[in-house]
Amino acid sequence: MINRNKLTKLPRLFLALASLSRIRTWGPFLETWEKTKFNHAFSVSWSQGGEDLALMQLLPKKAGRYIDVGAHHPSRFSVTRHLYQSGWRGLNIDANPDAITSLIRERPQDISLNVCIGTQPKYLFHIFNEPAISTNNEEWRKKFEDENQIIKETIEIEGATLYSLINNYFDSRPDLLIVDAEGSDYDVLQSCNWNKLSLELWPLWIVCETTPPASSVQISTHIELLLKLGYEIYCILPMSTILKLHESSHKQ
Repeated sequence: MINRNKLTKLPRLFLALASLSRIRTWGPFLETWEKTKFNHAFSVSWSQGGEDLALMQLLPKKAGRYIDVGAHHPSRFSVTRHLYQSGWRGLNIDANPDAITSLIRERPQDISLNVCIGTQPKYLFHIFNEPAISTNNEEWRKKFEDENQIIKETIEIEGATLYSLINNYFDSRPDLLIVDAEGSDYDVLQSCNWNKLSLELWPLWIVCETTPPASSVQISTHIELLLKLGYEIYCILPMSTILKLHESSHKQ
């Protein structure tokens, strides 16, 4: 007797096998097989510290809108690929022009902007051979160089405030703000001009880069700022912290 469940999987199997005709898929395929042997179902994460999997559990199932500051790449180390594939749309922002090229090509329904978010009109942005650690923060630049990371080039990039972006691109509250600015998270958040920004436009969820141990998270300057504004820590992950605007704040 024919197993109908197996029959329904055949078209997906053929599509998966056909994808292997593209050489670029061989690496991920081999890496996945080596780690899983395909002997059981497993979760796929594109982010560095499981942020995307955590958000898929915390956020409502309906599609929403995000702002990704320091988006880096549409897939590599991406917090938003799962969301984009689930119907979410938003702004991708990165100071590295190469990052924006990839984002425009692979996220056609998003808006991708090549600016540096912060309080200054212009920034010097250091692009490393490992582009994920590129930064405008001089302390972090020196730290990475001390770790033998190599700067590929330094460019001058236009600055833009988070306040202006939210006002220009959103007529209601963004569901999610992600800030991964390699040492400049506080400057990014300061640029939101919270006292001037309408409370109705404050992001409901915020993900910020933080480092262990958990006891140090609340004393990080950018997390302190958000706590004072009425956000509460919802989840602490190995490389970041997820906060949510307190119920009493966003209903005012």
